[in-house]
Amino acid sequence: MLSDGPSATQRHALLALILVGAAAIRLAGLADVPPGLYCDEASTGYDAWSLAQTGRDQYGELLPLYARSFGDYNEASYRYLAAPFTAVLGPTVTAVRLPAALAGVALVALLHLLGARLFSPRVGLIAAALGASSPWLVLFSRVAFRGILLPLALAGAVA
Repeated sequence: MLSDGPSATQRHALLALILVGAAAIRLAGLADVPPGLYCDEASTGYDAWSLAQTGRDQYGELLPLYARSFGDYNEASYRYLAAPFTAVLGPTVTAVRLPAALAGVALVALLHLLGARLFSPRVGLIAAALGASSPWLVLFSRVAFRGILLPLALAGAVA
């Protein structure tokens, strides 16, 4: 007789294992890999630290909706997400990159939820495992760029 697949308890254990793996991939050596800060990460980190300390960005704008950075403007959402981390950890590489890493882990959880709701619990586990190990998602989860926020927001909106 064929099995119906893993039980609910086994699925939860597998999901926990996938999430722990996703967190390990994204958090291990976060300050060192990739080495140093890109200039955009440094600008984001300084803005986050400045917002946490004064409520103003590096150019003196009070609670800006759009952040100025090296001749361009983009929404300041990532800077606001990084501000509490820089307030607690100081203006460090880890503090600047930590919101992206946590967003990447949350995205893996949402991929599971989407796969399970739209198809089946087994598909949810496969989606989470693929998201946890996707080089593209891992890359954007390890640098302080707002790029990881889009798939997270889309997955959250659909879920």
